[in-house]
Amino acid sequence: MITYRNRHGDLYYLHEGRTKTGKPKYFFSRKRDGILVAAVPAGFEVYESPNALVLLRRTVPSRVTSDETRAVSDALKQNVKARNAIAEAKGDAITVFMPSFDPGESAGELVADFPFTDRTRLASVLQRSVYYSPMMQFVLLPYERTRTFQAERWCCMGGIDDWIAVGSPGSLAELARQFCRHLGRESFFELM
Repeated sequence: MITYRNRHGDLYYLHEGRTKTGKPKYFFSRKRDGILVAAVPAGFEVYESPNALVLLRRTVPSRVTSDETRAVSDALKQNVKARNAIAEAKGDAITVFMPSFDPGESAGELVADFPFTDRTRLASVLQRSVYYSPMMQFVLLPYERTRTFQAERWCCMGGIDDWIAVGSPGSLAELARQFCRHLGRESFFELM
């Protein structure tokens, strides 16, 4: 039986069902009843979205290495405002997802108003209501012999709602150090 525990601590079970045409379909559920699957089907992988949704999806190839994703995660840790951000590699890009609010900071503010509340427990409850949105990505350029990336930020100015390039292409370490420090700050919206 395949199980998966997401970052909120919820345990999910992989089930098999049937489509209307009789083909197998797979899904995760927190309920244990039904037809449980003993192995992940070939060509599929268990995936947890930035918002803690657990899915079985077709294996997504990525040209980005785990070391490159870790480099972005390390740059995020240097920024106090982005410490809860999630870096995810998919295809030719590493996307940085930012939380809608900081549960620890919000819990501290609420505890100040309601001193009888347990801050750790409150932060845990608040963590479940955080929503993650893509805010920045580092795209591996296809035409370079060296591993050159382009930084992009999400632009939500009126009718644009799309990725826009910021800065010049360069090494991932340089770009992550240069741009991750702006996440969660007003200076992010000034990046061009």
